[in-house]
Amino acid sequence: MRDDTGVSTDIEFRPAHADAEPGRGLIALMEAEVEKLYGHPLVAPDMPSATAQQMSPPEGAFLVGYRDGEAICCGGLKRLPDGACEIKRMFVVEHARGAGVARALLRALEDTARRLGYRTARLDTGPAQPSAERMYREAGFRAVADFNDNPLATFWGEKDLGRDLRTVSIPARFNGPPISAHGGYSAAIAGLAIDGPAEVTLHAPPPLETPLTLDVEVDRAVLRDGDTPIATATPTTVDIGAAPVLSPAQARAAMPDPDELRPVHPFPTCFGCGPDRDPSDGLRLFSGPVEDGDGIFAAGWTPRADLAGPDGVVDPAYVWAALDCPSSAPAADPTGERPIVLGRFAIDLRAPVMAGTEHAIVTRALDHQGRRRTNAVWLLDADGRELACGRATWIELKPVDAAARRGDGR
Repeated sequence: MRDDTGVSTDIEFRPAHADAEPGRGLIALMEAEVEKLYGHPLVAPDMPSATAQQMSPPEGAFLVGYRDGEAICCGGLKRLPDGACEIKRMFVVEHARGAGVARALLRALEDTARRLGYRTARLDTGPAQPSAERMYREAGFRAVADFNDNPLATFWGEKDLGRDLRTVSIPARFNGPPISAHGGYSAAIAGLAIDGPAEVTLHAPPPLETPLTLDVEVDRAVLRDGDTPIATATPTTVDIGAAPVLSPAQARAAMPDPDELRPVHPFPTCFGCGPDRDPSDGLRLFSGPVEDGDGIFAAGWTPRADLAGPDGVVDPAYVWAALDCPSSAPAADPTGERPIVLGRFAIDLRAPVMAGTEHAIVTRALDHQGRRRTNAVWLLDADGRELACGRATWIELKPVDAAARRGDGR
């Protein structure tokens, strides 16, 4: 699937040789980036090896990922003395980051390792790449002791390849209602386990600070609290038409004053749109009607640097979260007496989102029937490019459920 700029969400992984193009060129880019980040060469006597021979059959492998015919990522496997494999030379070109490419590459390498008969995979990363460590942990790699004497690494991870089960926990700061997790952030945990656009159905309020299991299959990912399903993600397409033309300045002008929202907001501490959240912590995305916009709502968003990695690309989980609350605006009750919560969320990440740059989040109604309201949402850059789009279904809570979600008994 492609957006109007020709960017494809589909990646084709092909076996390759690390000593031949395009793999050799991708590795050279990685070596330059590592030396810039750490001030130390990737290939050196004190560094663990990853030669082309080691990353070749029958005990190794090397993959190159292509999108629209362009080589955008690479990664390899080599055998360790104890019979496990080590994932090496994972790299994504800068302009392809932030759209789930690294996650797709990691999964392709894991699948390749399984086909080669490996039951255990290991990897490492360093302190200048916190988003990589976060991704590895979310993918099910648990921290283990140093196994390769890499002087640049601070995280060494290991994963049982027999079953793709990942343990996650949603920190308390990512709340929506006071006692449960933010819907968009929770949906991202399951949705980002799917290659390409994903639709997530939320079955129950996601708990905070609770060990959850993410069970990933070929075309499905299920987030569970014990035996209780919390969210299910499946592949989808997001066909909602072209976005309304709106600049970040117009979107920012549509945002209401948070002081006016505070008395009527059903969940004022929400990570996504709570007016009581500190600007350095919550997203504070307050969507309002666009003047002469014929039912269009919008919010301006300039992602903070702490939401991105060293390359400035915003973590995709925060993009999912940012599109959540603004997508409710066409369906929300302005009095706050009839709260709505996210029931289903489909997101298509089409291009990287950069921190420190202005964006417009634009939404309009698609279909409203009874307590169920479905809206379209787009994330646009200053040039009007669609960086992401989504389809959100919101459910109006019954009074007794609303009181329980607020935690105030009203």
